[in-house]
Amino acid sequence: MKNIRIKKITNDQLSGLIENKGNYLDLSFYAITGYSFINLELESLMIHNSSLFNCDFSSSNLSDGIFSNTTVINGRFNHATLIKVEMYECSFTCAQFDNAKLIRSMIMKTSFKEASFKNADLHSASFIKCDLTNVIFDGANIKDSQFEDCLLEGTSWLNVEK
Repeated sequence: MKNIRIKKITNDQLSGLIENKGNYLDLSFYAITGYSFINLELESLMIHNSSLFNCDFSSSNLSDGIFSNTTVINGRFNHATLIKVEMYECSFTCAQFDNAKLIRSMIMKTSFKEASFKNADLHSASFIKCDLTNVIFDGANIKDSQFEDCLLEGTSWLNVEK
């Protein structure tokens, strides 16, 4: 088995990557701490085998992006647009997706322990084999969404739109 090396990146280095991204940004194999991605256009963002700590993606557009084998701790995605995002084998701990749009997103084998999706739009999203332990979906739109083989212990579904 091949060793995977994760590179630490400074905020200045990351800012340079984002400024010169063109139509594509690949943040794979990075450890990123405390970066503000607020209000950025990051469509088709690729994040593989990375670790994100205390990063804020609020009000950003991450549509058509792919997250795989990535750990996110205390990430904020409030009011973000994540339409048709794919998430595979990730871990989002204490992440906030309040008022976010995850319409038609595909999420598989991903953990969202103690995350919040309050008032999020999850219309036609698929959660397959996910850990949704203690997740808050209060007020979310889950119309035509699929929750298949998910752990739902302590999950809150108050006032969801079905």
